[in-house]
Amino acid sequence: MATKKLTRDDRMDIAIDIVNELVSLGHMSHCTDFDVLNLIEDTLKKSKLRKKEEVILNNISKEDYIIWDNEKNEPLEDLDIVYHYTSIVELFNGDNFGLKCNEEIRCVAELPLKWQKKINQAIEDCK
Repeated sequence: MATKKLTRDDRMDIAIDIVNELVSLGHMSHCTDFDVLNLIEDTLKKSKLRKKEEVILNNISKEDYIIWDNEKNEPLEDLDIVYHYTSIVELFNGDNFGLKCNEEIRCVAELPLKWQKKINQAIEDCK
């Protein structure tokens, strides 16, 4: 799951819920005071609350791997070059494949989400 900043509408909805709860508990006599709502919304904005956002990555699975450049901290090849684990086995069994000291094989599904999104989009763009 990724997160994204709450929109002003999201924050205002939370503020309304807080005010309504305060009214129901008898701490406030009415819930139409926009100054109170704006104060709560502003406080929520400053707290940098975030909400979970479901990210769908249709083009990535736990069986997909890439070659990672540890020196540059990024994929060695183009983002749309992804190997199924069976292809990795074939590469290692061949005579002409080898990794340099700064390279490694990484599972795409275990990369940081920002890289998964970029790779997913690159694959999608190739379809």
